[in-house]
Amino acid sequence: MKKVMVTGSDGFISSHVVDELNNRGYEVIPYDNYSNIEQDIRDQRMIEAYMDDADYTIHLCACPYIPFGYTHPNEFFEINANGTQNVLNAAKKTGSRVVYTSTSEVYGSAEDPNKPMDEYHRINPQSTYAVAKYAGDGLCTTYHKEHKIDVTTVRMFNCFSGDTEVITPDGIRKISELKVGDKVYTLNPKTFEPEEDVVAQTQYRELDDVYSVKHRYIKK
Repeated sequence: MKKVMVTGSDGFISSHVVDELNNRGYEVIPYDNYSNIEQDIRDQRMIEAYMDDADYTIHLCACPYIPFGYTHPNEFFEINANGTQNVLNAAKKTGSRVVYTSTSEVYGSAEDPNKPMDEYHRINPQSTYAVAKYAGDGLCTTYHKEHKIDVTTVRMFNCFSGDTEVITPDGIRKISELKVGDKVYTLNPKTFEPEEDVVAQTQYRELDDVYSVKHRYIKK
């Protein structure tokens, strides 16, 4: 039975990945300081201890709440960038294959709000979160080249579960029903007040799709 370590295993996306891995017969090694305070992504030795038996590591641990980075930029880098380096250092010692979860935030705002954004969009990170995650992207590339770490980077766009709902001028609607140009209400990250916005793209990824993408890389 293949063993898969999942960092940040109690999170929104990662908990669904854990469930699906269990359903498919993998032995999951969870790593998240929410349920176990000792499982700190900043502790490389602890990561190595858990990764020692892992055939694969899906690295999902991150500080994702962008406004938190305005007041805690150091912690964002410690977890999102340095934490990723700790995972890669541990993989170098243990031989675990790594799937690193990046983010579409590295592309910044859509250059053309009337066209869907894809992975060929210009890199333009516009927050501490995005810069820290992009640093993780670079670390994965250099560790692969310099240390022969077997690592795959997956940049996920907007992820949701089947029941995710948003507030629109017409009431509450499922996100899967939205089209480009539809009006929605979002939270302004600076004022924390709701404001009207327009759907710029609908390349949302169902969590089942996210799992399928990651599973493709751990099967290789």
